[in-house]
Amino acid sequence: MGGLRLGGDNDAPTDSDGTLLTWAKALSTIWLFSLAVFVAVKWQKITSLEPNEVGDYLAGAFAPLAFSWLVVAVFLQREELQAQRKELEQNREALLLQANELKNSVEQLARQTEIFSASHASEQERSVQEEIERKLDQLVF
Repeated sequence: MGGLRLGGDNDAPTDSDGTLLTWAKALSTIWLFSLAVFVAVKWQKITSLEPNEVGDYLAGAFAPLAFSWLVVAVFLQREELQAQRKELEQNREALLLQANELKNSVEQLARQTEIFSASHASEQERSVQEEIERKLDQLVF
């Protein structure tokens, strides 16, 4: 069963299964329903209020709702930032592995180049030796 649970490096509440959002929606629905019931019960008194008093009432009625969604947004954003930090760390590790593999590839290419150069020098030496022997054979015959 899901819920707010402790996790991460600093034991911050997480909402990876959406429980925080579900609770926020449920409490908002209850709050709005309670507000609607209150308005229905006090309708006569509310209609007799001055416009500035209606504004004050609405501000007071919806301020807790707005603040609670602000808190929910902060927690959700915090979780996303933690996930992004973890992803960046994984990318960093992958880049380090790629750099290490590239370094190994460069070393292998350097060894291959040395082998090729030695082989090429040996081949040239053999070719020169054959040419000298051929010319010596022409001189002798």
